[in-house]
Amino acid sequence: KELRIYTKKGSVRTVIISIEPIEFVDQSCWVIAAMDITERKQLQNQIATEVELAGVIQSAMLPGDFACELSEIRTIYQPIHGVSGDFFAYRITPDQGRLQGYVLDVTGHGMAAALQTTAISVLLDRLLAGNRDLSIDMLEQLNQESIPYFFEGSYAAIILFDFDFVHGFLRCASGGINRYLVQTRDFTGQ
Repeated sequence: KELRIYTKKGSVRTVIISIEPIEFVDQSCWVIAAMDITERKQLQNQIATEVELAGVIQSAMLPGDFACELSEIRTIYQPIHGVSGDFFAYRITPDQGRLQGYVLDVTGHGMAAALQTTAISVLLDRLLAGNRDLSIDMLEQLNQESIPYFFEGSYAAIILFDFDFVHGFLRCASGGINRYLVQTRDFTGQ
């Protein structure tokens, strides 16, 4: 059982106490063990606070809702554990004729995944700067530059998109995804 106790000097400590009945030399006895876990509890609370703050920062990095004459975007972001391996970004061209962006998913739901998505989003923002068009070369460059941020068993999936509202076309590129579900007025399937 976890208890808070006061020391003779008036400080508060957190301890775990275990009490077990035993037989010792034909007598019933109690074994009582106590361990001070104050520092461990303080560290756990500090980590929880840091994860909560990281979640607020990660959420603030995401773009908000947007509406214009040609498009409307509503976003939902609900990480499971305060931070997430999910990320997205978009931008509207100055003439509001194109919507460009990406949706990114890194394996995991914790701090490592959140840091990986942040690193990749920084790389992507640099690669997409200057209205650069989507290309296989861009994905290959992203793949090479993101290698240091991944470890054995982790991976990312990404979809980059460019909606041209004026000319009525969608251009996209993906990495880590080998199937699409497509739906248009005339077709639904893979």
